[in-house]
Amino acid sequence: MRKNKNLILLVIFALLGGLSYYLIKNKSTKTNIDTWDRNFAVKNSEEITKVFLSQKNGNNILLTKNGNHWIINNKYKVFPNTMQHLLNLLQNIKVNSIPHKNAYSVIMNEFASIGIKVEVYEGEEKTRTYYVGGVTEDESGLYCLMEGSEQPYIMKDNKAPANLRVRFDIKEVDWRDRSVFSVKTDEISKIKIDYPRNKSMGFTISKNDKSFQLTDSDNKNIDIKNSKIIKNFLSEFEPIQAEAIVNDHRAIDSINNLVPYVSYEIHSKNQATPLQLKLYPVNENVETPVDLREEFLNRKNFFRFYVVRSDGDFLLLQKPQIENVFFDLPEFLQKINK
Repeated sequence: MRKNKNLILLVIFALLGGLSYYLIKNKSTKTNIDTWDRNFAVKNSEEITKVFLSQKNGNNILLTKNGNHWIINNKYKVFPNTMQHLLNLLQNIKVNSIPHKNAYSVIMNEFASIGIKVEVYEGEEKTRTYYVGGVTEDESGLYCLMEGSEQPYIMKDNKAPANLRVRFDIKEVDWRDRSVFSVKTDEISKIKIDYPRNKSMGFTISKNDKSFQLTDSDNKNIDIKNSKIIKNFLSEFEPIQAEAIVNDHRAIDSINNLVPYVSYEIHSKNQATPLQLKLYPVNENVETPVDLREEFLNRKNFFRFYVVRSDGDFLLLQKPQIENVFFDLPEFLQKINK
């Protein structure tokens, strides 16, 4: 009887040992924990084709990829740096920790009051939807909540500065590309620079195939000794960026009714109507928005201009940004005849 009992125990131990060996040999490296509500980051930001950001205050932003640039709300080109910051964040954002239970009510209330809904598309498919809330007390973390989940997380991006919320919470005007002329060099067919207060200072450059024509304000031809300088001059228009778009400025109408210091008229091969810009110098030492007094203009000690553009935008432009295309006729002749 005792021998049978020992035999049974040996069989049981053998079976348990075999089962343990099998489980160890076939142990899965995968976890059974469901982490779908932590899947905030995209694998490759270059695959993103559309991002929709919506807020209760009506600041809804639709960012759509169009070739090698992005469009905001189907109207304007997006400022490349601002878009790249967001794309980097969408790829690099990661869960840092789970907030303390005591903070849940405050965190969830912030989602309800100031939350930003984020929808990310890759191709035609919406791959993730989540909510961006407030930031941690030291602003190093961002509270996020995946749609359909009740578990908020503290998110971080070690490659980005603190307060990640600012990457999502941007007004339409601040998303916009701030290119002043927004025309490619090879598309320019003619540029007219006019000084309304002294007409003789103006000039026009026309492009015909690979040749250039320079004329004064009376439409008289001027001999060009160095056409390469003309070509380089035209190339300087493309990268010029404004300091800001200020379409809410209170003095737009009154400034627009003034005679500008200088105006530019840009003709493009692909546009039937030329782009026109009127520049008004700003004097930081006077109370008026612009200063068109003769003594101030003659000193040419400018740093900023307000710019009225024919497409309806009102810009603030720094002189250093436009330095390479800011010439009157005598200055330009001196440049090309060196």
